Amino acid sequence: MLIEHFNTSNQSIPTYERHESFVQDIGVPDCDMVMILPPAERCAFVTDTQYCQDDIFILDYVYFFYCSIDSSKIFVFIFGEFVLICGSFLLFLILGSTTDGFFCPCLKVLCDILGLNENVAGVTLLAFGNCAPDMITGLTGLASQTRIIYTDVLGSAMFVTFFVGGVIMSLVPFVIQPTTFLRDTCFLLFDVVFLHYCFSSDLSVTLAEAIGITSIYLLYIFTVVFDQYLSKKKIKEQLRKNTELVSSIHLLLSQAEEEEQEESPPEEEEDAAGELFRQLFYSLNPIDVTDWLESGRMSKTVMLMKAPVLVFLKMFIPVVDYEIEGNGWSKLLNCIQIVLLPLLLIYAIVDQGTLVNGIVYGVAAFTTIPLAIYVFKHTSVNEVPKYHRFLAAYAGIGSMFMIYNCAGEIVSILGVLGITTQRSSSFLGCTLLAWGNSVGDLVANISLSRNGYEKMGFAACFGGPLFTSLFGIGIAMMYSAGTSPDYATDKMKVGVGLMGETLNTFMVIMLLLLICAGFFTNFICRRSMGLFMITSYLIFVIFAVLMEFQIIHPFGSEHRFQPPPETFGGALNE
Repeated sequence: MLIEHFNTSNQSIPTYERHESFVQDIGVPDCDMVMILPPAERCAFVTDTQYCQDDIFILDYVYFFYCSIDSSKIFVFIFGEFVLICGSFLLFLILGSTTDGFFCPCLKVLCDILGLNENVAGVTLLAFGNCAPDMITGLTGLASQTRIIYTDVLGSAMFVTFFVGGVIMSLVPFVIQPTTFLRDTCFLLFDVVFLHYCFSSDLSVTLAEAIGITSIYLLYIFTVVFDQYLSKKKIKEQLRKNTELVSSIHLLLSQAEEEEQEESPPEEEEDAAGELFRQLFYSLNPIDVTDWLESGRMSKTVMLMKAPVLVFLKMFIPVVDYEIEGNGWSKLLNCIQIVLLPLLLIYAIVDQGTLVNGIVYGVAAFTTIPLAIYVFKHTSVNEVPKYHRFLAAYAGIGSMFMIYNCAGEIVSILGVLGITTQRSSSFLGCTLLAWGNSVGDLVANISLSRNGYEKMGFAACFGGPLFTSLFGIGIAMMYSAGTSPDYATDKMKVGVGLMGETLNTFMVIMLLLLICAGFFTNFICRRSMGLFMITSYLIFVIFAVLMEFQIIHPFGSEHRFQPPPETFGGALNE
């Protein structure tokens, strides 16, 4: 308890935790303790402490701050903070470029291929793409005995649902179906209440509870898919009544297409080397000439900063977009991407220098190189092949990989900034780390909304938190409970610090108010409703800041004055 609350030792009125399950008793030194050590001992501490190593994603920012530079000097300390902030800004540029240029267009194509409407795509494809890496990280962390924090999960859910959802409503007002809105909000409300019940009943999670947590998400997906099935069935019944009209229109369209083909037969052109490479360089061009001429100085500066990032992304991730010329088809570049993207993923995921690494590289090369040769021989430069749209799956995997890595690095940077500012891990879990974990949802959902898919982006604001909190945590708990002798687990130390009860209380109140707001606005997602959601979230942030600085007390704690321990000791000695 001392490690979690070392920054609250100067309270004039001590607090006593009422809900034991919302406290984590850390048995080994936490990385937050580095700031209470002398400057000369900080480098050795972060090198030897396991929790400091757990915060590393790709680059070790903790080592940079406490070992590479002399952070004991105020000017160097400020410089280190500035470097970390600039690094996070660069990562946000990469994240935004990946989402706008690759992930959103390919998601539209995948929805068209699978025949999904916006709502179903938002709560399935988009939610899975944003949150699947978090589930994988949770399973990996559980296997290595690291902690999974309840405040991180619920804090991210609150940020995505209310702040991101509110921004979407503020930017693009739209009308939503009442049944869809009530279904998503009620499932998320039940999710919060059920998780609170599981985590507050005792200090362990049984296998039955873990299965129940996972089953709720499966029930939610079944409800969403069944709802789409009923909608499609209703549409088919309406079309069946007008069969003759539809048939006649189809006949006229087919005749018109035949006439056009007779009037302008296709000309066969040979792929010249010059045209092939011109298409390659045009596809790799990171700056649109029209946008450059119409932009101001600030926009041109941002374009120049994003240019190297876009060139790197275009080398590995295909662009499949119905809204641009040729749908993003580039013969030579797409053939190169078919080979390079799997190799990049293997290099980033599989440990280097092992036998498994060599086997995986061999299998990938043996599979992708013949496929790339086949595509190169049987396609032309000016004609988009029919199977080009299936490269959207390639683009989706590559985009999720980049989004996951950028979000992970942003979380690492925010974690270091939290350590240097000496904030408690419970406060960081529901603020900075929650924002970092949700940055992918923020950029992806808002980008989709600005491109005309606001219903999909808003649906993902509910589907993502449900996927992470129910399916992601449920699978991790099932693994832990199923491998335990008594089919229960205490590895999931949920509810770190004093913020767990507060998060749960705010989430329930805000969801109930959101349901009431839907009825009052006749389920029209107006800007006023978006501002209401954003304001509600900002009130929670203000509340969390006041609790962190001990101005107000959190929920779930007793505040009655207790005499200091020395008084009890003196009375006993007498």
